[in-house]
Amino acid sequence: MGEEMENSTEDVHLKITKMVLAALFAALMAVGAYISIPITPLSMVPITLQTFFIFLAPLVIGKKWGTISVFVYVLVGLIGFPVFSNGQGGFGVLFGPTGGYIFSFVFVAYMIGWMYEKSSKKPLPAFLIVFLGCLINLICGSVYMSFAAHMPMPLAFLSGFLPFVVGGAIKAAATVLAATAINKKLEQQRVNSNEGDL
Repeated sequence: MGEEMENSTEDVHLKITKMVLAALFAALMAVGAYISIPITPLSMVPITLQTFFIFLAPLVIGKKWGTISVFVYVLVGLIGFPVFSNGQGGFGVLFGPTGGYIFSFVFVAYMIGWMYEKSSKKPLPAFLIVFLGCLINLICGSVYMSFAAHMPMPLAFLSGFLPFVVGGAIKAAATVLAATAINKKLEQQRVNSNEGDL
């Protein structure tokens, strides 16, 4: 009975921690969208830190809460809050040239979380998973850009995909390094908390 209550309390603490982290990640995505580097005339899409946090969330708080975090972020933006790149917000953003990237955010977060949970969680597989998510995000964005901006598909890929591939690899590596450090810290806190309860 005592052990069951202890496990139940631990589960509640873990759930609360993940809820708090999900809210924090959603806020960081919004902040990251404001940290942007325009790369015109190469592309009409800026480089932002927004996707770094979108990729990081499922590695730290798992598939479920990572996806919820991204969904909340996207929903807040669609409601009208200026949380997308360049301070944009509202449903109109979805019909602009960058709408495809936003459309893919929730799916990419879920995919990264699902694949990461199935993997060994070692750095190389984690990097490949995040980089794949990055490429899918870029492909979705480029295809959508072709239609939204009435742009030939090859030109859309030259503008919305190629300029971001190398940066995506760097971002994926940084995501894995950050996730490894954060997860190690969270695990240590959990162990210390359990030892303190003994």
